[in-house]
Amino acid sequence: MSTGWPALTVELPPSRAWRAGIDLLAVLACLALAAWWWLGAGELTIGWRLAGAVLGTAAIVAAWGLRAAAGARLRWDGRAWWLARRDRPPIEGRLVVALDLGAWMLLRFDAEAPSARHWIPAGRADLAGQWHDFRCAVYSARPAPGGSSAAASPAPDE
Repeated sequence: MSTGWPALTVELPPSRAWRAGIDLLAVLACLALAAWWWLGAGELTIGWRLAGAVLGTAAIVAAWGLRAAAGARLRWDGRAWWLARRDRPPIEGRLVVALDLGAWMLLRFDAEAPSARHWIPAGRADLAGQWHDFRCAVYSARPAPGGSSAAASPAPDE
């Protein structure tokens, strides 16, 4: 079955905007922790200081994990989207636009099996010449499940 749209494969490096945003959040978390520690230095018990240090470290590690998790290979075969990350095998799923700012999109990939959700940032600067083709594929009509008719791209709140 053909949808009229050619197959497309794009390599999405970690988005520069995504990395900058995550870096900014990590720096703000560190500054907030330092201000909390400094302003309450005389009143904080060792337990509160330890809790603050653990929470601050957890925030930085989480931010670093989000930063490292960005980047993927997406393939549209005319029927479904496939996501491959690092050394993992590709998984089939549905791609939904969660946020579209024109030159930057946040995409949600809902895997068929195992049921999982992946967030994928994508930017024009990261895809250069493939940006237009990628956007066309993202917004193209999808084959209806079990049928040959096409349906519009699902709404982000589904």
